[in-house]
Amino acid sequence: MASDVVEERLLRKLAEVDTPTVSNAIETLGVRGRWEGFMNREVRCMFPEMGVRVGYAVTVAFSEHREDVKGPSMGEVWAAVASARGRPKVLVAQDVSSPEYFCLGCWFGEVYSWTLRGLGVVCVVTDGGVRDLDRIPEIGVQYFAGGVTASHGRIMPRAVNVPVTVAGLTVKPGDLLHTDRHGVVLVPKDRVPEVLEAVQGVLRREGTLIERLRAPDVTPEKVVQILRGG
Repeated sequence: MASDVVEERLLRKLAEVDTPTVSNAIETLGVRGRWEGFMNREVRCMFPEMGVRVGYAVTVAFSEHREDVKGPSMGEVWAAVASARGRPKVLVAQDVSSPEYFCLGCWFGEVYSWTLRGLGVVCVVTDGGVRDLDRIPEIGVQYFAGGVTASHGRIMPRAVNVPVTVAGLTVKPGDLLHTDRHGVVLVPKDRVPEVLEAVQGVLRREGTLIERLRAPDVTPEKVVQILRGG
């Protein structure tokens, strides 16, 4: 694609598909290895009922507050999120705290969720913590997090709009992410029409296979035959 922003109609179509199907479709294109392009189980979906979120990555690194380190101000972080190209947005936040503070503090809760929603963010992905779980669903911002915590500690931004690595996946500013209750997948922006076409192929093949496996006369012998392509 000439543009680094995908047509809205294509994003809407992506949002109609679950993440495992999108992942399977990308595999058929051969654009990356089978162990690449998705986050591992170090983060989990906090609100599975929210469904699919698709958006462009805005990235930030944060840590425990340190007097000896200079980082961007919170105002600079919010300005970067606001000015990031493409909507909707997914904020990807890597915790780069010292080992004794890693995932101990919490940057995200009710107030920042309202802030992020106003900036066009529909999802936050972080290996840090999150809190205020009872109040976030009404705000509508999805979270993938490394855990839950009661206290925010004292957090500071360290860098914004830089490559970050969360749950084994390196994400760059502007990357296109597809998320749902299963996890987070990186979608190649220049191949979205092909991904959507491949999705239809995956659905057809799986639908045919499942239909045969559900047949009332299926036997273990027939299952083996079906799986062997017979």
